[in-house]
Amino acid sequence: MADTNDVLIRKAKWVRFWRPRNDRMLTDEARYNRIKPDASRAGEEILTLNDVYVTVEKIANMILSQQLSLRVDFATDSDECNNREPSQMWEEILWWFLDEATRQFSESLNQPLLRQIGHWVALRGWLAARLTWVPEDEFPFDFQLYDPINVYPVLGS
Repeated sequence: MADTNDVLIRKAKWVRFWRPRNDRMLTDEARYNRIKPDASRAGEEILTLNDVYVTVEKIANMILSQQLSLRVDFATDSDECNNREPSQMWEEILWWFLDEATRQFSESLNQPLLRQIGHWVALRGWLAARLTWVPEDEFPFDFQLYDPINVYPVLGS
Protein backbone atom coordinates (compact mmCIF):
# COMPACT_ATOMS: atom_id res chain seq x y z
CA MET A 1 0.00 0.00 0.00
CA ALA A 2 1.37 3.42 -0.98
CA ASP A 3 1.73 6.06 1.67
CA THR A 4 0.73 9.70 1.25
CA ASN A 5 4.25 10.81 0.34
CA ASP A 6 4.49 8.23 -2.49
CA VAL A 7 1.14 9.36 -3.90
CA LEU A 8 2.22 13.03 -3.82
CA ILE A 9 5.52 12.21 -5.55
CA ARG A 10 3.73 10.24 -8.30
CA LYS A 11 1.16 13.03 -8.70
CA ALA A 12 3.92 15.65 -9.08
CA LYS A 13 5.63 13.47 -11.68
CA TRP A 14 2.45 13.18 -13.79
CA VAL A 15 1.61 16.87 -13.41
CA ARG A 16 5.08 17.73 -14.77
CA PHE A 17 4.70 15.17 -17.56
CA TRP A 18 1.32 16.49 -18.77
CA ARG A 19 1.96 20.23 -18.20
CA PRO A 20 3.14 21.01 -21.78
CA ARG A 21 0.04 19.35 -23.25
CA ASN A 22 -2.28 21.12 -20.81
CA ASP A 23 -0.62 24.49 -21.42
CA ARG A 24 -1.02 24.08 -25.19
CA MET A 25 -4.66 23.05 -24.84
CA LEU A 26 -5.45 25.94 -22.48
CA THR A 27 -3.73 28.41 -24.82
CA ASP A 28 -5.76 27.06 -27.75
CA GLU A 29 -8.95 27.30 -25.69
CA ALA A 30 -8.19 30.91 -24.74
CA ARG A 31 -7.72 31.72 -28.43
CA TYR A 32 -10.93 29.85 -29.29
CA ASN A 33 -12.87 31.80 -26.65
CA ARG A 34 -11.16 35.02 -27.79
CA ILE A 35 -9.95 35.91 -24.33
CA LYS A 36 -8.42 39.36 -24.53
CA PRO A 37 -5.03 40.26 -23.09
CA ASP A 38 -5.17 41.93 -19.68
CA ALA A 39 -3.76 45.27 -20.74
CA SER A 40 -2.16 47.05 -23.63
CA ARG A 41 0.72 49.44 -23.64
CA ALA A 42 -0.07 53.12 -23.64
CA GLY A 43 -1.39 54.31 -27.00
CA GLU A 44 -1.87 50.81 -28.46
CA GLU A 45 -5.13 49.20 -29.39
CA ILE A 46 -5.90 45.56 -28.72
CA LEU A 47 -6.97 43.61 -31.80
CA THR A 48 -8.82 40.35 -31.11
CA LEU A 49 -9.28 37.99 -34.05
CA ASN A 50 -11.70 35.10 -34.18
CA ASP A 51 -9.60 32.99 -36.56
CA VAL A 52 -9.24 30.04 -34.17
CA TYR A 53 -12.96 29.98 -33.35
CA VAL A 54 -13.94 30.12 -37.02
CA THR A 55 -11.41 27.43 -37.97
CA VAL A 56 -12.54 25.01 -35.23
CA GLU A 57 -16.21 25.52 -36.08
CA LYS A 58 -15.56 25.07 -39.82
CA ILE A 59 -13.66 21.83 -39.26
CA ALA A 60 -16.35 20.48 -36.91
CA ASN A 61 -19.11 21.31 -39.40
CA MET A 62 -17.11 19.91 -42.33
CA ILE A 63 -16.71 16.60 -40.50
CA LEU A 64 -20.42 16.54 -39.70
CA SER A 65 -21.35 17.15 -43.36
CA GLN A 66 -19.18 14.35 -44.77
CA GLN A 67 -20.71 11.12 -46.00
CA LEU A 68 -19.03 8.34 -44.07
CA SER A 69 -17.89 5.16 -45.70
CA LEU A 70 -16.89 1.94 -43.98
CA ARG A 71 -15.03 -0.89 -45.59
CA VAL A 72 -13.97 -4.13 -43.97
CA ASP A 73 -11.86 -6.66 -45.85
CA PHE A 74 -11.11 -10.19 -44.70
CA ALA A 75 -8.38 -12.05 -46.53
CA THR A 76 -9.34 -15.50 -47.73
CA ASP A 77 -5.94 -16.10 -49.31
CA SER A 78 -2.72 -14.25 -48.87
CA ASP A 79 -3.32 -12.41 -52.16
CA GLU A 80 -7.09 -11.73 -52.00
CA CYS A 81 -9.37 -9.60 -49.87
CA ASN A 82 -12.81 -10.40 -51.23
CA ASN A 83 -14.53 -12.70 -48.76
CA ARG A 84 -17.81 -10.78 -48.91
CA GLU A 85 -19.87 -12.49 -46.22
CA PRO A 86 -17.84 -11.71 -43.05
CA SER A 87 -16.86 -8.32 -44.43
CA GLN A 88 -20.49 -7.37 -45.03
CA MET A 89 -21.47 -8.61 -41.56
CA TRP A 90 -18.82 -6.46 -39.87
CA GLU A 91 -19.72 -3.42 -41.97
CA GLU A 92 -23.35 -3.79 -40.91
CA ILE A 93 -22.31 -4.15 -37.26
CA LEU A 94 -20.18 -1.00 -37.49
CA TRP A 95 -23.01 0.98 -39.14
CA TRP A 96 -25.42 -0.24 -36.46
CA PHE A 97 -22.97 0.74 -33.73
CA LEU A 98 -22.43 4.20 -35.23
CA ASP A 99 -26.17 4.82 -35.62
CA GLU A 100 -26.95 3.68 -32.07
CA ALA A 101 -24.02 5.57 -30.53
CA THR A 102 -25.14 8.72 -32.38
CA ARG A 103 -28.72 8.28 -31.15
CA GLN A 104 -27.57 7.64 -27.57
CA PHE A 105 -25.23 10.64 -27.68
CA SER A 106 -27.95 12.94 -29.06
CA GLU A 107 -30.48 11.84 -26.44
CA SER A 108 -28.25 13.30 -23.74
CA LEU A 109 -28.72 16.78 -25.29
CA ASN A 110 -25.37 16.91 -27.02
CA GLN A 111 -24.54 18.21 -30.44
CA PRO A 112 -24.42 15.56 -33.18
CA LEU A 113 -21.73 12.98 -32.41
CA LEU A 114 -19.61 13.56 -35.52
CA ARG A 115 -19.68 17.33 -35.01
CA GLN A 116 -18.56 16.95 -31.40
CA ILE A 117 -15.78 14.60 -32.48
CA GLY A 118 -14.67 17.21 -35.04
CA HIS A 119 -14.81 19.94 -32.39
CA TRP A 120 -12.50 18.12 -29.94
CA VAL A 121 -10.10 17.01 -32.65
CA ALA A 122 -9.86 20.53 -34.09
CA LEU A 123 -9.67 22.34 -30.72
CA ARG A 124 -7.54 19.95 -28.68
CA GLY A 125 -5.82 17.84 -31.30
CA TRP A 126 -6.97 14.73 -29.41
CA LEU A 127 -10.08 12.62 -29.21
CA ALA A 128 -10.95 11.01 -25.88
CA ALA A 129 -13.80 8.54 -25.60
CA ARG A 130 -14.84 5.63 -23.41
CA LEU A 131 -16.74 2.58 -24.58
CA THR A 132 -18.28 0.47 -21.82
CA TRP A 133 -20.02 -2.88 -22.17
CA VAL A 134 -23.56 -2.77 -20.70
CA PRO A 135 -25.08 -6.20 -21.53
CA GLU A 136 -28.50 -5.53 -19.97
CA ASP A 137 -29.34 -2.64 -22.34
CA GLU A 138 -30.88 -2.92 -25.81
CA PHE A 139 -27.75 -1.20 -27.15
CA PRO A 140 -25.11 -3.04 -25.08
CA PHE A 141 -22.58 -0.21 -25.10
CA ASP A 142 -22.22 3.11 -23.36
CA PHE A 143 -20.24 5.51 -25.54
CA GLN A 144 -19.02 8.75 -23.98
CA LEU A 145 -16.87 11.55 -25.39
CA TYR A 146 -14.69 13.53 -23.03
CA ASP A 147 -12.84 16.82 -23.22
CA PRO A 148 -9.28 15.56 -23.81
CA ILE A 149 -7.82 18.04 -21.33
CA ASN A 150 -9.54 16.05 -18.57
CA VAL A 151 -8.05 12.71 -19.66
CA TYR A 152 -4.65 11.59 -18.44
CA PRO A 153 -3.56 8.32 -20.03
CA VAL A 154 -1.12 6.33 -17.93
CA LEU A 155 1.74 5.31 -20.17
CA GLY A 156 2.67 1.66 -20.13
CA SER A 157 -0.60 0.48 -18.58
